[in-house]
Amino acid sequence: MKLLPLSLLLPLIIFSTIADSKQSSKRIEMKCYVSMIGGEELIHYIVLNNEEAAINIEQYLLGKKILTTKSIKKRQVYKVKECISSSKKFADATPKYLDKNTAR
Repeated sequence: MKLLPLSLLLPLIIFSTIADSKQSSKRIEMKCYVSMIGGEELIHYIVLNNEEAAINIEQYLLGKKILTTKSIKKRQVYKVKECISSSKKFADATPKYLDKNTAR
């Protein structure tokens, strides 16, 4: 078995590491308009690591316990009404207002 010299392997290892780090560092920032158990409606901000998670974000959040600004305990999501990229604007007036007035 013939081994490659280190001078040929090193660039391949570095290139592979750079390519992997670029793939894994793709962050997707989203915001979701959700209803909590108890009736409160709020905007939940979330950062995801891949596009597959972004596609299934509504199913992921449904029933999940999340921190809110009005409670020190996690509260359960009752309904996910809309999820979009953090750079876009919501379609309805209520989530637009909540998004505008929510600290980030």
